[in-house]
Amino acid sequence: MSARERFLRCLHFEPVDRVPYWVPWWWAETIERWAEEGHPEIKDRPSFERDQERVHDCDLKLHIRMWLSFEPPFEEKVLEDDGEYLVVRSSKGIVQKARCDQLKDGERRLSLRFPIETREDYLHYRNHLTGNIDARLARIKNLKGHHQRDYVVSLRGSLDCGFYGPLWQMVGFERLSRLFYEEPDFVEMMMDDRADLIIQMMERILSETTIDWFCFWEDMAYNDGPLISPELFRRFMIPRYRRITDFLHSKGVDLIFVDSDGDISLLIPLWLECGVNGMWPLEVRAGMDVLQLRREYGRDLLMMGGLDKMELMKGRKEIEAEVLKKVPPLVKDGGYIPRPDHALPPDVPYNNYVYFMEFLKKVLENG
Repeated sequence: MSARERFLRCLHFEPVDRVPYWVPWWWAETIERWAEEGHPEIKDRPSFERDQERVHDCDLKLHIRMWLSFEPPFEEKVLEDDGEYLVVRSSKGIVQKARCDQLKDGERRLSLRFPIETREDYLHYRNHLTGNIDARLARIKNLKGHHQRDYVVSLRGSLDCGFYGPLWQMVGFERLSRLFYEEPDFVEMMMDDRADLIIQMMERILSETTIDWFCFWEDMAYNDGPLISPELFRRFMIPRYRRITDFLHSKGVDLIFVDSDGDISLLIPLWLECGVNGMWPLEVRAGMDVLQLRREYGRDLLMMGGLDKMELMKGRKEIEAEVLKKVPPLVKDGGYIPRPDHALPPDVPYNNYVYFMEFLKKVLENG
């Protein structure tokens, strides 16, 4: 059974020889730590991921990433450097501060300023956020040649394919929270522009290739719940989600995921209502329990992730217990791909990662 056939059958609750087996993803600092531990084959994150797919005989996958942020992007620039901390401007126009030794890990940066502070700022940059489609497509280096394939192809953004997440990256969390109440028409304009852009990009991309699944990115929750109320989600986001999911359905794409950290319990029914049927990474520390979610939603909900990355920091017994607790029952039901519940941090020793991969594969092959 090919990787693609295995993926499609698994997520449609059909029999498979085994469920898909994928490498996790890692922080940049994790790769550096593993290299320092004495593994010279580890050079950089992209080449290491490709190598690990071969070493562990993983199912092959390919992500087509749309650029949905500013086009042209902002010039990445160091604005301040005192030897211990750097203040930098990212390609998305966010001014951030970080320790010099932690700059590679975007999650450890403190955001100081965002590119859109007023409606006038947005109107000034609006064409950079909605137009230049040809330039955006030119950034995709792996668009063609996938019609005849045995691997899985997804379509997603570069942490900018959604409605809430990309807006907070433009205006900041606090300002976006106020805008829902103070300038709702402004929020609707920005979300409508995003829906228009995503559809324009997909129309061009899907004229060149087919895809197996689509993934939104939102990061709109934390450990205690969502950063937006279900009422605001229903008013502002469901209509825009439906435009995207209706378009995807018209193209024969019925596997539509959303990537959001945190406790998304209150949002799952709303995503299901608007045509999103898959969730990940399902963070354990935020209370996301994949076994409970399967009991609650049955086959209405597809899942990836949900294996506690914190257990990979410990030892073999803890790794085995986490895998055995969750993977066999979920694999038996179908509609689930086992993965850690987020990127592996530097606290995970390389040998623990290797053992996790070997043990997970053994469990999957034994059914």
